[in-house]
Amino acid sequence: MKKFFFSLLWDCNENCLFCAKGKAPEGVKRRFSMSECAAMLRKKRLEGCDAVSLDGGEPTLLDYLPDVIRTASGLGYSQIHLLTNAVALSSPEKVAAIKRAPGPAGRLKRLGVCVSLHSHERRISETLTRSSGTFEKTVLGIRNLVSAGIHTTVYHLITSLNYRALPAFADFVINGLRGVGGVTFSHIYPASRKAENLRLYPRLSKVAPHLSRAAEKLRAKGLEVSMSNCGIIPVCLMGGCETLFTDTVIDNNISSETCDTSKTESLPFFMELFNKRNKTKPPSCAACALNPVCGGIWKFYAERRGTAELKPYSRKDMLGLPASGGTAALAFKKDPGWEDPASALLVRLLDLRYRGFDKAKIKGFKGEAAARTAAVRKFARNIGFSRITFH
Repeated sequence: MKKFFFSLLWDCNENCLFCAKGKAPEGVKRRFSMSECAAMLRKKRLEGCDAVSLDGGEPTLLDYLPDVIRTASGLGYSQIHLLTNAVALSSPEKVAAIKRAPGPAGRLKRLGVCVSLHSHERRISETLTRSSGTFEKTVLGIRNLVSAGIHTTVYHLITSLNYRALPAFADFVINGLRGVGGVTFSHIYPASRKAENLRLYPRLSKVAPHLSRAAEKLRAKGLEVSMSNCGIIPVCLMGGCETLFTDTVIDNNISSETCDTSKTESLPFFMELFNKRNKTKPPSCAACALNPVCGGIWKFYAERRGTAELKPYSRKDMLGLPASGGTAALAFKKDPGWEDPASALLVRLLDLRYRGFDKAKIKGFKGEAAARTAAVRKFARNIGFSRITFH
């Protein structure tokens, strides 16, 4: 599914320490008009986008947000997602307007809202958002959305102030936000090198056990757990949540696009050029079995924390994973969104290995260049597949 991440405006009613957007650059307009939103939605729909994610800034500041949603639904988008801090949605009337917005269902399968909430403690939440009085409003907004029957999830950014409390936050979601469908976690996207950003970035190896425990609690209650595409870190630092890595890469490949009032571009987070510019790998990563699917660690993090935390996987490590004995069937498709068409296949093989498969049949790959076939076979062998066949 081709996705379109549409930032409608730069303005926000919070002032988060870690904000990846900030104020509109000089000379760039602060928001799209309704007519401009409609034109962009129409253009991207004609280009094949089937899902749209509306964010900002804070999209609920737009009086015409319901009209934007209604337009997207009318154009035939099958999924419409809204990313918000839900402060304004403490008003039941605003929630009702969003619920009514799509009009006749048409092709729309899901209208979903993802709400940013970065702590279950008011003090921590409002320290991070630098906006007093917003915690209660956000929590009320979430409850209003759930009460209205809108599919609602929570977006939780991991920082040095909250990572130890990740399991407690999971308990809060389960018991205090009943009806929420899941949680998307993210590490901080280093949009700037501000001192606050550096202080807020925790040591990743220390986060891993807390994140793993939180994910375990949420999944045990049937909630979805995911990772934000801009928060991806090397697999060796996922600490029991490795499938969050594979799910994220599979679901958010670079055929998706992102747009704000300054530019439109391919979603960059899994592009080789983006990784070379913004991430790094120590020499030891060359021996890692997962090196072909890992973009590395943020350069600023390596400069501040070093790279000693990165622990290359050996083939022996991968062989230690459970094996189901089953054979997975994969269909290889040349997705033009990937710089190397085999990249998506490698990630899917890794995903299957973590889920217990150790044999695979790949359809549609026969006839590819011998070198590419050999590379795929080598990767599969290195991550513990006992048999792989091409058809």
